[in-house]
Amino acid sequence: MEKRKDEKITAPTILIIGSAPTLSFYIAADDMVFQVRGRFADALQSYMELVFVSNVKYDTETTGICYFFEYLMNMKEHQNTSRLAVGTKLEAIAASLSKATEPTINQPSQAGETTGSILGDP
Repeated sequence: MEKRKDEKITAPTILIIGSAPTLSFYIAADDMVFQVRGRFADALQSYMELVFVSNVKYDTETTGICYFFEYLMNMKEHQNTSRLAVGTKLEAIAASLSKATEPTINQPSQAGETTGSILGDP
């Protein structure tokens, strides 16, 4: 907490105290510290929820990664043109992959050969 005060850090932060395998995780916000029961993923989720609920701005050094976590956690959408373009490309790739893995019905096994209907007509 003293380091936060000395460096004038006002944004919430995740504090990791101890060394493996006995790590403890805390969320520091303002002059309060909250212990997180669990692992780093639980601390990250608690941090993101605290920031989301309190509508606090991220530290300028962590804005990018926090927006990424928000996107992964489906909390907020910070869409700009480059993010929209990436999202559109990823959706197109996912659609093409799903089409490539779909089974085909009634396709001829050889050129010019026809098959009957699903009901068994010749």
